[in-house]
Amino acid sequence: MRPIASICLATVLASCATAPPPPPIETVRSVSGTPDEARERIQAAASGLGLAAQAEPGPGLRLASTGAPPEWADCPTIVIRSDGEVVNRVDFAAPQARMAEVSVGLVPAGQGTTVSLSPSFSATYRDIFRNLPRTGPCASTGVLERTLLDAAG
Repeated sequence: MRPIASICLATVLASCATAPPPPPIETVRSVSGTPDEARERIQAAASGLGLAAQAEPGPGLRLASTGAPPEWADCPTIVIRSDGEVVNRVDFAAPQARMAEVSVGLVPAGQGTTVSLSPSFSATYRDIFRNLPRTGPCASTGVLERTLLDAAG
């Protein structure tokens, strides 16, 4: 009887184990060339991705997109509650439009440039009870960051 109990216990414990956390997303990289060269390469890549560039003070850059693809960010389904006086209703809202903003820092470092990215992702959701949009944060998948850092050099 003990071997069966041991196997059952091992199975239960194994099912409770969580997967290891994903590796951290790379947001800083040293590249060759001047900050201006890295900026031009990033702007060219961003343009091809549908990101609009906005000037930042200094050598930095701000990129934004209101039509970010799902591959860039993991946006969860959210719960929306009606909070009615008589009946409380619940709806599960899937993400609609996704938005991405990335601040790009470019700092000279020896013979090259240190590129640092600060991304922010969000999505809009439809609140069917109030017929209003709602915005919620999304987690990065690392795809956009990797693409921009690869383009930088």
